[in-house]
Amino acid sequence: MGRGRVLDRAKITRHRQITRTALILLGRPESVALLPSGMAEMLWKVPDERVSKHFGPPFILNTTALGQHIRNPNIKLFPANELLAVELPRYDTQVVLGGPAQLRGPPGLRARRAHHRWKRQGACS
Repeated sequence: MGRGRVLDRAKITRHRQITRTALILLGRPESVALLPSGMAEMLWKVPDERVSKHFGPPFILNTTALGQHIRNPNIKLFPANELLAVELPRYDTQVVLGGPAQLRGPPGLRARRAHHRWKRQGACS
């Protein structure tokens, strides 16, 4: 099996042409010129402080860098019948980093996708 066929099967290329997905996920920062404007950019910003940072390809590496900028302050909870407060992170780390549930989309979107899938199969009228 040739190298081109391996890349096609891995969905990095299609008909021996590199895909936009491969450029965004794996490409060098210079590859932005090959994509439509604004397509290959992630933005982290804190509107109250007027702070922002732009991240470009390769998204495989830069999503980690962007994730490190997300602030997750601790909050104090006062459980019933206890004298001391418990400090916990405000957001669940798995949610912030986009765990398995986040990859499937929000519940409403999942329900719509399932409905369309059932409709195509003729199970829903």
